[in-house]
Amino acid sequence: MRYMALNNNEKKAVLLASASFIASLLFLKFSGFSVSSIVNFYNHIIKSVIFSASTDTISAVGLLLNPFVLVFASLVFLALAISVLASFGTQKSGNISGIIGGIAAVVMFSSIAGIFLAVAVFFCSFAPRFSSMYSREMKKWVKFRTGSNTAGKVLLVFNILIALGIFSSVLAYQADYEASFKNEMRDSVKALALSLPGASGMSSEMLNERVEYTTNSLTNSEFFGAYITWLPVSAAFTAWVILEFLRNLVLTNIAGLFARLMMRGRV
Repeated sequence: MRYMALNNNEKKAVLLASASFIASLLFLKFSGFSVSSIVNFYNHIIKSVIFSASTDTISAVGLLLNPFVLVFASLVFLALAISVLASFGTQKSGNISGIIGGIAAVVMFSSIAGIFLAVAVFFCSFAPRFSSMYSREMKKWVKFRTGSNTAGKVLLVFNILIALGIFSSVLAYQADYEASFKNEMRDSVKALALSLPGASGMSSEMLNERVEYTTNSLTNSEFFGAYITWLPVSAAFTAWVILEFLRNLVLTNIAGLFARLMMRGRV
């Protein structure tokens, strides 16, 4: 009971951080993004390039990035949660909001990757500890850099845990993801075939036959076998590279801005 006794700032931190964690998870849930999305990421690029052939550059980029809009919104709310804890949270309020966020992650994503996501969300609860350390070390732009550096440290571990979760999930269900990848590849081959000159004059039976032949030739090759063997590693690495790019270029700066605004009392 004594542990649960929170002052006003701690209550505010728990409320805002927990709400931000849950909002982040809801955006991720509604995006439909999953481990399969990472596994089929390169197929998505191929299909986006093919389908954008008759559009302008802006539309083509929109087609490529459209599935990731809600995922990015999810990461922004995650950065907001970290900023809240970095700005006026304590380790006590961080632990409570981290537990709430972790439970929400397990409920919304009941899978191996979901367990790692829950652990990653809970790790964000250590933001107050990092922010306290950084605020003592820095002299210039303290408010911005406290939020930015705290988010950078927390999100680094968060990204590693997410990559480990993807690796474990793909490894555990490798046959299922292989089948998913083959189906997506078949769709990509069909889209490519339809875009070639003369495809409109082919019967659907002949087109399907050509697609099936090409797909089987690709999937029975040694290269494809090696790719499937390395699929857990490549999927995890792809996710980690994308998340690290966003962490370094976007999310740490967003977190720094949030922290600066909150420490000035605007939020």
